[in-house]
Amino acid sequence: MSLPDPNRRDDSTNTPLKTVELGKITVFNYPIDSNIFAAICNLPLFPFILIPCLIGLNTASDSPQFIRFNAIQSLIINFAFLILSTVLGFLSGIPVLGAIFWLAQVLVILAYIGVSLKLVVGAFLGQRNELPLISDYARQYSR
Repeated sequence: MSLPDPNRRDDSTNTPLKTVELGKITVFNYPIDSNIFAAICNLPLFPFILIPCLIGLNTASDSPQFIRFNAIQSLIINFAFLILSTVLGFLSGIPVLGAIFWLAQVLVILAYIGVSLKLVVGAFLGQRNELPLISDYARQYSR
């Protein structure tokens, strides 16, 4: 899967799709576009995603609220996925009902990957994708 081409035209309106210029974030003396860094924070790679999220929360940038919002929203989603996946993993060990909990765990994994990829594309395009319940907390703590 490749990220959307910012120079491609939308077929329905024949207007170019463009990313929003949000400025840069400097990570270890290397400037990175804020939208690319926010997209990295939303990747569905649970244990490894903690590092860019914590860097984004503690590094000055040109658009700190956008970076912090995406980092906090990603942390909330990843920890919720970890807890839900762990609980369903333990419950899948039950002899009779284990198959139902295993299927629920597979559906949770697929939903996690789908939501994360939607957030990655939205962050790359400079959009602030808001999820129910999670975005309220992310907005509150990103200030």
